[in-house]
Amino acid sequence: MAGLSAAQLRPFEALCERMAVGAGATVFVSGDKATHLYIIAQGGIDLEMALPRRRSKSELGPPITVGSLGSKEAFGWSAIAAPCVYTMSATATAECTLLRMDAVGFRDVLQRDAASGSVVMANLARLLAGRLALTQRRLAQEQYGVIVLPRTRRRTGS
Repeated sequence: MAGLSAAQLRPFEALCERMAVGAGATVFVSGDKATHLYIIAQGGIDLEMALPRRRSKSELGPPITVGSLGSKEAFGWSAIAAPCVYTMSATATAECTLLRMDAVGFRDVLQRDAASGSVVMANLARLLAGRLALTQRRLAQEQYGVIVLPRTRRRTGS
């Protein structure tokens, strides 16, 4: 949690419990009630989502990986905002050690300490914007076979 002091981190650290996850194990499934946030201490996690089949609105195809996460990366952010339902599934790509935080406790810390809450939410906004862009590119590739390159900022001359 970049930007937080050691004193600001302590209440979040108190919420953490270590959790061992075997390779191939599912941490949570899209649609589950989101009750925890996670930080990867060691290992890797794939974020996956199933898309409707091309000619069916109700039948889902096999899940596609829309993001791969590694050490020190966080996931399960759906747990801090209503409706608190995971929007993707999370699967371990290797033996993992995760730090799991209770979402209710996490939200309580954010509410008690406005300065920490501001830093955490700014970090979250940047993280989610990046993940959304990656997901959009991955979905375009999956659905249309098109590789969408990230936009680069245009330089303006004087």
